[in-house]
Amino acid sequence: QLACPLDLGCHSVHKLCALCLWKIIVFGIPFEANEETLVTHFSQFGQIDSTEVMKDKFTGRSRGFGFVVFSSEEGAKGALVSPTQSMDGREISVKAAVPREEFRSPKENKRIFVARIPPEFSEEIVRRYFEQFGEVTDCYMPYDPVNKHGRGIAETAKAHRG
Repeated sequence: QLACPLDLGCHSVHKLCALCLWKIIVFGIPFEANEETLVTHFSQFGQIDSTEVMKDKFTGRSRGFGFVVFSSEEGAKGALVSPTQSMDGREISVKAAVPREEFRSPKENKRIFVARIPPEFSEEIVRRYFEQFGEVTDCYMPYDPVNKHGRGIAETAKAHRG
């Protein structure tokens, strides 16, 4: 049996396997959120195969984002209809997950995920930094209202090079 070309273990022979179309990434999730929190929120859109909350390897605390894999493409599409949602009183951002291989491709990649941003840095500082490399079309930096500063991560999008 042929393995998935993206090495996701789904045994697909497609260029992008079905699992890639059924996976979303969720930014801005509450620090106390766990896998069950994601299931509870996203099961309204369809059956869920798996969830993962990304955690700091030293503290075990949520890093503020996670992944949801639906049992069908329809579930993922339903979740993506509203890119901004509310989870336990927090605003979250929902996007289609990009396979690592596609994310790393310099020809295709327009988005950059940045981690370990000092808490005193604002979204404007991050945007200005990346603008020295080209036009930035989007910059998202989750804010922690409890500590009154950024959560240390950001995602930026650059304009297509043409």
